[in-house]
Amino acid sequence: MCHCLSFVRLVFVLFTLLLAGMSSAADPTTVLSARYPALSPDGRTIAFTYMGDIWTVPSSGGEARRLTVHEAEDILPQYSPDGAWILFSSRRYNNYDLFIIPAEGGAPRQITSHTADEFASGWFPKGDSVIFNSPAEGLRDLYKVPVTGGTPVKLTGYPNEQEFNGRITSDGRHMIYNNGSGYTRWWRRDLKAGRNVDIFLQDRTKTPFTSVRLTSDERYDLWPILNESRNEIYFVSCRGDWGQVYKMPSTGGEPTALTDFTGDGVTWLNANPQGTILVFEQGSGLWLLDPADGTPRRVPITVRTDEPKNLIAEKTFDGNVEWYSLSPDGKKIAVVIWGEIYVIPAEKPKEGKQITFTTAREKHAVWGDDSRTIYFSSDRSGNYDIYCADVITGIETRLSGSPENELKPVVSPDGKHLAFYRGLDKIVRYDIAEGKETVWVTGNFLDLGIEANVDYDWSPDSKWLTFAMAGPTYETNIFAVSLDGALYDLSRTSGYNGRPRFSADGKQVYYTSGVEDTPITYKIDLIPKPAEFFEATFDSLFADTAAAAASKEKKPAKDTASAKTPSVVVTIDTSLIDQRRVKAFELPGTSESPVLTPDGKKFVFLASVTGKPDIWSITTGDDPELKQVTKNGKEKSNLTVTSDSKEVLYLEGGKIIRTAIADGAATPLGFKAGMTIDTRALYKQKFNEAWQMLNTYFYDPSFHGTDWAAVRDKYQPALDHIRTDAEFRNVVLEMLGELRASHLELYSQEPGPGNDIVVGETGLMLDYAALDTQKRFRIARVLPESPAALAGISAGGYIQAVDGTPLSAETDLYKLLAGTIGHRVKMTIADKPEGKGKEYDLKPVNRAAIMDLVYNDWVNSRRRMVDSLSGGKLAYLHIRSMGTEQLETFREQLVSIGETKQGLVIDVRDNPGGYIAVHLLEILFKEPYLIRTFRDFPPTTETKMRSKSAEKPMILLTNNYSGSNAEIFAEGFRRLKLGKIVGEPTGSSVIGTGEYTLIDGQRIRRPSWGAYTMDKEDTDLLPRRPDIFVENLPDDFINGRDPQLVRAVSELLQELK
Repeated sequence: MCHCLSFVRLVFVLFTLLLAGMSSAADPTTVLSARYPALSPDGRTIAFTYMGDIWTVPSSGGEARRLTVHEAEDILPQYSPDGAWILFSSRRYNNYDLFIIPAEGGAPRQITSHTADEFASGWFPKGDSVIFNSPAEGLRDLYKVPVTGGTPVKLTGYPNEQEFNGRITSDGRHMIYNNGSGYTRWWRRDLKAGRNVDIFLQDRTKTPFTSVRLTSDERYDLWPILNESRNEIYFVSCRGDWGQVYKMPSTGGEPTALTDFTGDGVTWLNANPQGTILVFEQGSGLWLLDPADGTPRRVPITVRTDEPKNLIAEKTFDGNVEWYSLSPDGKKIAVVIWGEIYVIPAEKPKEGKQITFTTAREKHAVWGDDSRTIYFSSDRSGNYDIYCADVITGIETRLSGSPENELKPVVSPDGKHLAFYRGLDKIVRYDIAEGKETVWVTGNFLDLGIEANVDYDWSPDSKWLTFAMAGPTYETNIFAVSLDGALYDLSRTSGYNGRPRFSADGKQVYYTSGVEDTPITYKIDLIPKPAEFFEATFDSLFADTAAAAASKEKKPAKDTASAKTPSVVVTIDTSLIDQRRVKAFELPGTSESPVLTPDGKKFVFLASVTGKPDIWSITTGDDPELKQVTKNGKEKSNLTVTSDSKEVLYLEGGKIIRTAIADGAATPLGFKAGMTIDTRALYKQKFNEAWQMLNTYFYDPSFHGTDWAAVRDKYQPALDHIRTDAEFRNVVLEMLGELRASHLELYSQEPGPGNDIVVGETGLMLDYAALDTQKRFRIARVLPESPAALAGISAGGYIQAVDGTPLSAETDLYKLLAGTIGHRVKMTIADKPEGKGKEYDLKPVNRAAIMDLVYNDWVNSRRRMVDSLSGGKLAYLHIRSMGTEQLETFREQLVSIGETKQGLVIDVRDNPGGYIAVHLLEILFKEPYLIRTFRDFPPTTETKMRSKSAEKPMILLTNNYSGSNAEIFAEGFRRLKLGKIVGEPTGSSVIGTGEYTLIDGQRIRRPSWGAYTMDKEDTDLLPRRPDIFVENLPDDFINGRDPQLVRAVSELLQELK
């Protein structure tokens, strides 16, 4: 009886659980992180993006309905004025194009085709055209295009400005829009960085269009909505701790906050086409707000949906190797692919044996001396610890477990010890047999733990470790430490020195040095070399004869002990060691990542001797022989030379290549590696990696006052709702935005459009007014040196046909130019709309080449303006960015353009930064101390003759797009009192940064270096302000005016009087 009751109870419990499971499976999912909301004209329906598709839901809340189902990302829905259609942007061809779809569902229709991204913004009042922003002809402009397709008409225009978030008034006479850089930085919590984003109102009844600025706050004023019935404008701004919805009169004025959210700000404000009811994102949800009553209401949304693709899938890799290690016996290679460790044969591999099976990331796998044990770092416990794995048994053991990251284990040659980084300031030595660790070195190791190179190496006798360590100026020197802790500075030099290695005989340490600002290879003899005598060389010629004679007289018994090769013993004599530091070899260029072959006869290294990166070798004898080993010019890394000194292994494009040093014969070590990928687990791993990296390396340890751990907890729940890389990127960017800092970015991994559809650029600039009103393709201007200019085309003509295809009002010119880069295009052009055309042959180029020509054209126009305004007295020098090429250009132009002038107008407007500010300031700050002449010729100064210097009055131009190192330049210009600064405040975006690669290869920026004024002001939080504030507004750009430049010339001329 008891057994029967137990059985009945068991059946009942199982049945209950089954029903519960069925009920649970049928329960809808509550939506988090719905994005880009739009509201229908009647206010009853919200369209939004979720899981990469467009959905709709009643504005009262409820279960959402999927409108699009596509593997590409569909974003930014916008309802048509009659509510019948929804405009959206989609990456269906690996760039964002515009599509429209019936509001009730159906097949989408593509209406644009340019391969620059096009982002939906809204509709024209009649519903016959839509408005969007695109970087097709500059940083970002607003365009309109008919819903039936055709060539877009540009509504705003200046290559160095950004206009976006445009909305047209009901009468079509005005457009409200944003101007500034905030379109791509909407996720920053304080809505501030780069150019402050203001709201403008464009009068479209005038020719050219004119604009009036309605806001002028230093923080972003984003997503403007015009409510014509109430004569109000709504927008989002962060004028406190979080972004809120504000309103102001449609003519401008003091704004009033409509929301008062805490813990998270408002983003992606939108409305119904009339602008009477608002919808927006906040706190991972969507909200409605009727400005008439001022009470926001969260919209509860649920979905019942299948997954459009498998969340857990098998993936086979034939590349993607991020790291490899050759075993001591030379027979096996450990590789790391997407955070998992595999082992392959060193020759003719076919398939990798998977060693680790986690959703965490394993890194830096290296072999033990037994060629069976692998040591590695793993973040499976939250931060990186050291583990080992037995390749045969699969048994894994955790060797360390501190709260700090432990990275880059390296095994001593005798197999007794490990060395690894702990945190930012320690190298730890781990006794493998005893399981005990010793903090071996404490110092400043910066970010060496996550840089690509391994910056330490064991001596061949396992008694020493050579390593790079930073000093008080952050320059890195090469050191050595013994097992008993004796520490020696080997390089004793300035600059950035790294990747030290012992020679196989233990007599040298060699390394890469940046002491001359370019990487070259140095070597250090650890003990003085004994003198070499010619007599000894002569005597050795007869040594074999004498030995043979002696052997005939006496044949001793074999001594097996003495027959053994004596072991290497490393000795370091530090007296005068800096005098034994020399260049390992001379090259007409750079050399990096050197490897001395085990036989000591050759250095194998990376160099760009021919202008492209390749592997080279050079012999170490008195008459060195340089030889190119590889010749494909592709990026390479992780050079390893085999024990027989005959081959070099390296990584190229995610694959391991094995190449003969003697003749360059290359053998790719191709193999297959299978892996189970859990998409949700992958996103969680990448999220945690991104958070952990910034937790360790963000330049401000107080995180700008943010509770960084709480930020992680805030955004983690959204990961369960993510299905696309774009959604993941948005969540991570919002997390990063809580730091309120610049130089934060998670780079997209999404592929670009194929060459068959990339639009070829001709340099023809259309008359958009003629295109809009007359449907004529009139040429307004031809860019100098462009394909059109080289073909002999002039402004004023009308394009009639492209490759024989006649143009009409419905023609999309960009579609005709798709896939034409580098190919001949025949363009028929007439002097009059109906005139007889002449055929021209053009060879279109890519967009980067055209933007270079646009830049050159702009600089030349500024130079002509300065020459005209100053009567030829002043030189104009624009610094495009802060890189080596621009430094050389500045040096050249300082003489070729500036030397004969009385003053310099130096311009860093629109300069995004780099690293050369210190070199530019050295040139400008120099003062003469000696005069030089040649007989009766005019004198010059020693500083000009021997180097470069200005030695004349100067003035500096800045604007909101002057960023990073350009701001450091502006601060130095002011601090050193070199002259006045004219223009706008800079972008307040100064952090020294590197990059970090996540588990699947996606890159994230690593802002590790703070920059402070001598008064301890954080230059990332406050801009460098000009002495004389002058703005350039959109109307100035359109009409060719430059008030900033005019004022700078005027000020400098006054100084010359």
